[in-house]
Amino acid sequence: MAEETELETVETEDVKPMIVSQGLLTEDVIKKAELQVNGLNKIKEISLKITNKSDWVVMNGKPCLGNSGCMKISNLWGVSFHKPVIKEEKRTDDRGEYITFTCEGEGEFRGRVINDIGTSSTRDKLLGTVGGNLKELSAVDLPSIKKMSVTNWQSRILKKILGLSFEMGDLQAKGIEPSNNVNHAGGGAGGGKVSQPQINRLLAIGKSVRKSVDQIDAYIKTKYGYESKSDIERSKYEEICKWASEVSDEQH
Repeated sequence: MAEETELETVETEDVKPMIVSQGLLTEDVIKKAELQVNGLNKIKEISLKITNKSDWVVMNGKPCLGNSGCMKISNLWGVSFHKPVIKEEKRTDDRGEYITFTCEGEGEFRGRVINDIGTSSTRDKLLGTVGGNLKELSAVDLPSIKKMSVTNWQSRILKKILGLSFEMGDLQAKGIEPSNNVNHAGGGAGGGKVSQPQINRLLAIGKSVRKSVDQIDAYIKTKYGYESKSDIERSKYEEICKWASEVSDEQH
């Protein structure tokens, strides 16, 4: 037993010399590793320089690239995206129906090709909730949810192929302060303005009970102070749609 203990001690003490002697940690290897680290930091720094606050969204305090940011960075470094395939799947659980999108495809940079997957769903806290509550599936902006799966795929490709990973401190050091901060853990901000598909849905609802566009415009201005339908906040959208669906006394 004493000999075994002594042998284990000798092996532990000899680890560092063995690594160096076997060529695993030579000065040349260290220099190359340092160059790689410096190169990655430079890519990160330059990538940040071409973005602004509209290119980012913050999720639980973590900055995530939006579609415009992905496009700027991929064009800057010559990263190309190939063969995206988007799959849509309708699912059901105890909270009802929801839809998931999966985007799978390749990214290429200087002959290196990698594959990855981006996902999104109508349960997304930013686009799929209002005040922390799930929206009705018919009220969710599906094209935007679908686009999120593509953006997620592009962002994952850039992270893998360029080694990009960002923290809030990185953005703040460059004076970038994203305005849309979404707290997933808190149930979602439900902020932002409605999309054009949502406006179209509102108009269709009003039309079904013979409410004119002028009536809708007058209502949202008087009730909420919105100068146009594009000013409607997501947090107010569903209650406006509820009003639009009601038949007034004048319409009987």
